[in-house]
Amino acid sequence: MRLRWTDPERGAVDELTREIRTNDLARTFDASDPYFRFDAIVAATAEVLRESPWTERLDLPTVADVADREERGLPETDEVHGFLDLLDRLASMDR
Repeated sequence: MRLRWTDPERGAVDELTREIRTNDLARTFDASDPYFRFDAIVAATAEVLRESPWTERLDLPTVADVADREERGLPETDEVHGFLDLLDRLASMDR
């Protein structure tokens, strides 16, 4: 896996590379770590918003539906709740 991002404060590009093996992953989305599930929801939202070719059959209401189903199992933080509220508002504008 390779992640690249621009640090908004420094304006510098950062990169992280890690090897992932199939036995490192949970067998199902439901069995994966709550932080991983939240990260996946955030990533899917970002990909839909930037109209990524990887999400041509995915829209914000679908991502919001997954988030609603997963909400009870996600981390109980203000950041998670704030993001889920934002996602619901975005999805309601896309319906």
